[in-house]
Amino acid sequence: MRHRQRETNQDFVLAEEILFAVADGMGQGDDIASTLALDTLREMFRADPTADGLLRAVHDANHVVWKHVTADPDRDDIGGTTLTAVAMLDESAGAPSSSASETHGSTDSATSTSSN
Repeated sequence: MRHRQRETNQDFVLAEEILFAVADGMGQGDDIASTLALDTLREMFRADPTADGLLRAVHDANHVVWKHVTADPDRDDIGGTTLTAVAMLDESAGAPSSSASETHGSTDSATSTSSN
């Protein structure tokens, strides 16, 4: 089986204090989508570093990437990115450990999950 090799790396990692995430670009030029997803996740989670804040940050990242992917309706080669995030929250503060995962793309519906 022959695999297509991309000219740019579309996979990005975020490891910052209690937040860890991976964004995996899918499609032509979606290193931008991966970067947008992680930048939005970082910014929004910093504003609310809780389990609910993580879910909102993933949702907001999805919205930003969706706007990027659908900005040019004539392009059909943009796939978006996946985003998987884990926050190591302090249980003694009443916040359970949480993770969230979302798929962003022009043809995929977005889903998110949380597990304690």
